[in-house]
Amino acid sequence: MSISGHRSPADEWLSLVDAAADRKVSVKTIRRRIADGDLPAYRFGRRLLLVRREDLDALAQRVPTVTRATPRRRDLEAGRRGATA
Repeated sequence: MSISGHRSPADEWLSLVDAAADRKVSVKTIRRRIADGDLPAYRFGRRLLLVRREDLDALAQRVPTVTRATPRRRDLEAGRRGATA
């Protein structure tokens, strides 16, 4: 917690239900990520299991995009149809 009393995003703890809702996945998926070791979780007491938002954010992976050097087949076929019309 900062001096002003406001929490930083790194200090934010989420329940498994909140983490699942935040990522639009099931609680089972969050539990699976914890079991696989991909998502650190922390137990508070006997039952309370929490994850840090920072760790949840770190799970996101950017999907690489592909630039096409050659036209797609459907683009070529569309061009042929337009040329014969």
